[in-house]
Amino acid sequence: MKISKPKFLTKILLATTLMAPALCTTSLADIIILTSNAPKLKSGQTLPDNASLNIPAGKKVQLILPSGKTKTLKGPFNGNVAAISKGDKSDAGLFKKLMDVVKKSGRDDSGFAAVRRVGRPTSSGQDIFSWTAIPADATGTYCVAEGEQLELLRPRNISIKMLKLHNPDTAQSATITWNTGQKSVLWPDDLLPKDKSRISFQLANLPERSVNFRVVENEARNINEILRTLYKRGCRKQLETWLHTRLKN
Repeated sequence: MKISKPKFLTKILLATTLMAPALCTTSLADIIILTSNAPKLKSGQTLPDNASLNIPAGKKVQLILPSGKTKTLKGPFNGNVAAISKGDKSDAGLFKKLMDVVKKSGRDDSGFAAVRRVGRPTSSGQDIFSWTAIPADATGTYCVAEGEQLELLRPRNISIKMLKLHNPDTAQSATITWNTGQKSVLWPDDLLPKDKSRISFQLANLPERSVNFRVVENEARNINEILRTLYKRGCRKQLETWLHTRLKN
């Protein structure tokens, strides 16, 4: 004789089955070690949620949490990863992107000179993150700081001396010229990008390309939020640059 399950039990089992994938997704609590001067804790290392984290006195570790936020811990500290990331809402898409960047080599394939100024690129021949210094061959989406003076980095190929800018929405244009020995020039005031504005770049005789700008307010540039900000606003190249720079240190 076949015994049927009570309807309420069937509903509970069904609900549990449907919720299971979601629970598995949100329970992931791995962290990435961004920078560390503590022994046995290396930059780029990933720790699962059941791992222990021991930071001796006088040492410091900067972590990337499952949400993409960064968090700094100072020693002495002795705890587990699950406790550190408790209450931190994970962002699976962002965390996967960060993991992919961590796995990449840190080779430099940029083409720009550096600007030796506080808050600006400071290492000649390397691709250094900046909210204000924009490479002359920028592509895609680029995040810039709200209310800050912008500048354009000269290509490393010093034979290229001219860049044409054009805003198709306002029909305004400008021609940028780097003089001998110049590393950068100031961005023209009448072409300052607004949030979600599009400006075309034409470098020498190369094809014209469009750069989409996102203007980022001060709060969103906070060190703990920087990766989330760059990811959500589509500034993926800058996200990779920021992360690579710190993983090398």
